[in-house]
Amino acid sequence: MAEPRVYSRIRRSGGTALAVIAHDPQAGYRMRSYTMEGRSGDFELTLSDSGFVWGFDTPDGRVRYTMQITPQGEWREVGEFSRGGAPGRPFIEMVVRKKR
Repeated sequence: MAEPRVYSRIRRSGGTALAVIAHDPQAGYRMRSYTMEGRSGDFELTLSDSGFVWGFDTPDGRVRYTMQITPQGEWREVGEFSRGGAPGRPFIEMVVRKKR
């Protein structure tokens, strides 16, 4: 389970989300997420050597998030949008560090 709190550069809270990752032997890995605004979603999740990839289709294209654990132990996630088979274009990058 992951519950990151997002802060802007001026340290105001930008949002809170909760995600639960589960494995089903027949369906593979899935992620269920919930936002503080009341939205939720169920997404297929694919593991990689250093993290995972998840995404979803929209009426205009596809959104894909790639999460990696960095050598420093940070959670780094990049969101990309693609349309019509073109390569994805980044639209957000998040780096989450454990509060000490």
